[in-house]
Amino acid sequence: MIHKSYNKPIRAVAFGPTGVGKSQFCNFVQRDLANKINKVSHSLNSCTKFPQSNYFKRKDIDLEFIDTAGSNDSGNNDIENLAKVCEYLKKKNEIDHIILLLNYANRLEQDTREYIQTLGKMFTPKEFYTHLSVVFTHLPEKETKKVRDKKEIIKDEVCNFLKEIFSIKLNDILSEVNVYFVNTEIDEDDDGNKSFDEKSQLTVDLLIEHMKLNVNRYPPIDTTNLEITGKNAKIRQEEQERKIKELQEKIKQEELRREKERQKKIRLEDTIKNYKKIDEESKRKEKELNIRRKRQEEEKRKYKRKIEDINKKKESLKKIDTKIKEIKKLDNVIDDAGKIAASGGVVTGLGALMMIGGAALTCICPIAGPILFGAGLGYAGGGAAVTAGAGAVAGTTKIIKEVKK
Repeated sequence: MIHKSYNKPIRAVAFGPTGVGKSQFCNFVQRDLANKINKVSHSLNSCTKFPQSNYFKRKDIDLEFIDTAGSNDSGNNDIENLAKVCEYLKKKNEIDHIILLLNYANRLEQDTREYIQTLGKMFTPKEFYTHLSVVFTHLPEKETKKVRDKKEIIKDEVCNFLKEIFSIKLNDILSEVNVYFVNTEIDEDDDGNKSFDEKSQLTVDLLIEHMKLNVNRYPPIDTTNLEITGKNAKIRQEEQERKIKELQEKIKQEELRREKERQKKIRLEDTIKNYKKIDEESKRKEKELNIRRKRQEEEKRKYKRKIEDINKKKESLKKIDTKIKEIKKLDNVIDDAGKIAASGGVVTGLGALMMIGGAALTCICPIAGPILFGAGLGYAGGGAAVTAGAGAVAGTTKIIKEVKK
């Protein structure tokens, strides 16, 4: 969580005993080799009587560096100076970082310890501890093994002292205070060219990076009610605890909101999955329905062809039935012709008998015998004609039947 926008300078305030080199450190950070920005003191009297802000940019970071009067000066104005600092910081409303400058040679003297405890009363313990960086100045130019060992001892000593006076416990889960060692003195070669210690400059760059990270890690310190007596420290502590509880509640609510969003997302994903299943099932059923429709269409076409075949067969049957009826009519004609031919044959036979009787009668009666023979001849001729006509009709009808087949 970012507590401070980077379009505002990171505000750091420097505290420390007189002569430790706060003003020189400020010039060192700004790389002011001429010491024109902040007047440097070489005595036990602090040159900085009132807090003053220095604005500059380093490592692409805008900084506001607040220089303060030193402690333990010959005027014994520690309380008065810190009171001025409180009034100055009240107008700033908030600060982002505290830099405690100490002398590498003097380490943690009793006066310095008491001064740190006094500073601690101005802030709540965790405010001071979490926003603090310790910088030891006057580091020897040559870093021997002895110097490196001493740096480790000093670092452990100051960290343990801070934890002790501010009652920092292991369960507080707070990181160690960052401790830095620098040599801020200006080097000058034989030609008069001035320069700062390069390694110390890199150390300051690390400090500035740490300040940048700290802005993201912790909210700024509210300085609107800052008091040197610490009488408002408890109020600020309670306010800080209240804000922490509010923040925890917000985090809890945010977690609940995210959980609700997660559950909502899960439900939405399930709904989408169900819709996909429904869509797939619908497509499957539609496909099956189309297949059934095609089958039904095919069945209809087959049924239609069968109906057409049946109708054709019916039509053929009708034609056959008509033929049968016609044939039956022809058969009846043939039968009638046969009957007529048979009756013609009978008449012919009767005429023949009459002819025979007439011939016989002629012997007895020359007059009646010829008459009877003539009548018999007439019957025989008529019967033969009828028989021939009936035979012709029957034969013609039979030919017609054969043709129709």
